[in-house]
Amino acid sequence: MTVEPDISGLSERLLLARRQYFGIGAQSDARFRRFRSTIAATWKTQTLDLTAAGLGPLAADVLVEELLGLPPSHRPWLLHLDRNMLGDAGAVALARLLRASPTTQSLSASSNCIGPRGALEIFEALLQDCSLTSLDLSSGGTPAERNVIARGHERPAITALAKVLQRSPALSILRLGATAIGPEAAAELSAALPLSSSLMELSLPSNGLGPAGAAAIAEGAAHAQSLETLNLTARPCKTSKLQHSRNRDPLLRT
Repeated sequence: MTVEPDISGLSERLLLARRQYFGIGAQSDARFRRFRSTIAATWKTQTLDLTAAGLGPLAADVLVEELLGLPPSHRPWLLHLDRNMLGDAGAVALARLLRASPTTQSLSASSNCIGPRGALEIFEALLQDCSLTSLDLSSGGTPAERNVIARGHERPAITALAKVLQRSPALSILRLGATAIGPEAAAELSAALPLSSSLMELSLPSNGLGPAGAAAIAEGAAHAQSLETLNLTARPCKTSKLQHSRNRDPLLRT
């Protein structure tokens, strides 16, 4: 008989952390309280969806500590934390979870104000025997909500990302749309793609790659043994098409 862990207080602890970060009163917490049933059913569904829950970095830290306190078999496989305000500190907490919890298979944290430091922490966690198969750090919404992987000359996250592409044995889906990757990253990522053994989908739209940068990444993708789908615009492209059209660029505008 499976013993269900007692996580009845998790929603209250997340709620308290949310109030501490945003200064939000109890009268406006009704929407967040609806996540109680999702949290309570974590060990049954293996999915924890806290999308747009108003979570800040304090709540991320609380969430990670609570999940790491559960037996590995009771931790969620899929984490949906899109459209919160986790920031770099929240990303550091998520990286700690990835390093310590091999059961986590998918992390979606789009539009969370994550900057280069937070992205670097997550990418470096993927290099440490992490079993994550799907990562979404893409951006949408207002500029204040967007994740930014590179900022000016602050580009160590790009180098770590290239290493992830080369070395990760599990990552198959990577979505980084509108994260300010920029044309400078194209050569580094292009060189890494042919060495990827697991990546099946790469999504990099709205990153200001420019025609030359997009073409460079497409060239690398054409030599990636496992890659099936490359998305550099609003329309994803199967790599089989790219292999036959390396010198054309109808899908490479950014």
